[in-house]
Amino acid sequence: MKRGPSAIADDLRKNRWYYGLIAPTIVILLLINIYPLLYSVYVSLTNYKLTGVKNLKFVGLKNYIDLFGNVDFLTSMRNTLIFVVCAVSSELVVGLALALLLYRLGPLGNTMLSFFLLPMMLTPVIVGIMWRFMYNYDFGMINFFLSKLGIERVAFLSDSSKAIFYLCFVDLWQWSPYVTLLTYGSLQSLPRDQVESANIDGAGVFRVFYHITLPFLSSTLWICTLVRIMDAIREYDKVYTMTMGGPGNATETASFYIYRQAFKFFKTGSAAAASIILLIITIIISNIFIKRMRKNEYKN
Repeated sequence: MKRGPSAIADDLRKNRWYYGLIAPTIVILLLINIYPLLYSVYVSLTNYKLTGVKNLKFVGLKNYIDLFGNVDFLTSMRNTLIFVVCAVSSELVVGLALALLLYRLGPLGNTMLSFFLLPMMLTPVIVGIMWRFMYNYDFGMINFFLSKLGIERVAFLSDSSKAIFYLCFVDLWQWSPYVTLLTYGSLQSLPRDQVESANIDGAGVFRVFYHITLPFLSSTLWICTLVRIMDAIREYDKVYTMTMGGPGNATETASFYIYRQAFKFFKTGSAAAASIILLIITIIISNIFIKRMRKNEYKN
């Protein structure tokens, strides 16, 4: 039965208090999220500079076109891709392995879990500074122990071909506990009757893991992957505190490139265009993962 305009108007009058209560939240969200985003899009279409532009001009897609011909920007995107793939994949493997180990330990695993979560509690800036000193060639703790073992010192952050992977290791150290926490929580509800039945039927550890444990954890692992990819794409703190994008631009990620363009070269329009491109890539990846997770839910 269709409702007339008068009935709809009565509902609006009855619910005006509800709308009045949520209105401030909506206004704040618009001011904090929507307005800066729209303003960034506008700036990316102009020749605006942080130092000021006397004749502000609308340049259209020129900033975007210039970026795809900019070697430094393409290098930063390549470094970001390497960092995301290397860091996130290793975090999933190590985090899942730690979760399975703690789950096997039973009650002792609950106690040990709190210790594994300590790196995750530190801010990325503190982590970056701490590991920069640990990686130091002359007085770093790692090279100190290597020299005591008779092994030659390693120039961790000075090797342009490997520095990005040492950054990935730091990210692995800090954020694999995140994967451990989520997967360990999911393992608590693992159907033990299926595991016991498989063990009785003679299934080995790897078969139980592949056919029971891994499918059960698939939704959790998809969520972990999505969250970690979104974080890794905008990695900035560790790059700033550990390498400043060096040596050369070997560790310069897209976020650090945007920072340099905006606050070192004052090319605000170009930096805004790069940030919009990074946002679009993040949205596309997020939508792909969300659709994939929904398909898994329908299958289950």
